[in-house]
Amino acid sequence: IKKHLAAGDIVIELGTSIGFNAITIAKINTGKVVTYEANPGLMSLIQKNQQLNNVSFEVRNKILVTDPAAPLRIAFNIAKNPCMSSSKQFILKEQVMKEVRDVETEYAGTVFDRLLPTFLVVDIEGGEEDFFRNVDLVAKSTIQKILLEIHPEIIGDEACRTVVNNLLQAGFVVVSQSDDETVLFFKRKS
Repeated sequence: IKKHLAAGDIVIELGTSIGFNAITIAKINTGKVVTYEANPGLMSLIQKNQQLNNVSFEVRNKILVTDPAAPLRIAFNIAKNPCMSSSKQFILKEQVMKEVRDVETEYAGTVFDRLLPTFLVVDIEGGEEDFFRNVDLVAKSTIQKILLEIHPEIIGDEACRTVVNNLLQAGFVVVSQSDDETVLFFKRKS
């Protein structure tokens, strides 16, 4: 984030968790970030972390969807370790499910038109497979940069390749990636 985020960027983050990335973003771009966290149990912790770090940003307890026909609510699996919570059902040895909650959805097309984001940060524990299925929406948006963590242990290698290929076909290129190739930074082709 620090390497690629400019002070003027408007950011949408999917998967706030405790707010670490959003706090970093808010310090760089003075709070021009709207973040989505589906786990209602993390809302008070995110607010506390904002206060401790003297930053402010909007947190929406919703799931952002790219399908205009998506249900108004989606089942969200809350794990004992909040970093393992997901809209996907999966079993890993380190994941212990706590509960399932229905979480309100919000259509990304409306959000993109209203906020005009330039940077998208995505870490949604396998939800990237569904979010990037309709990449036309992202391709037609004002988004210029995408920082994406993919989760092959949840959705499989083939689904991860599909997510990446969809973004490439939407006019983005991979600029950098982590050593394990699970965190990718994309930029729109000029």
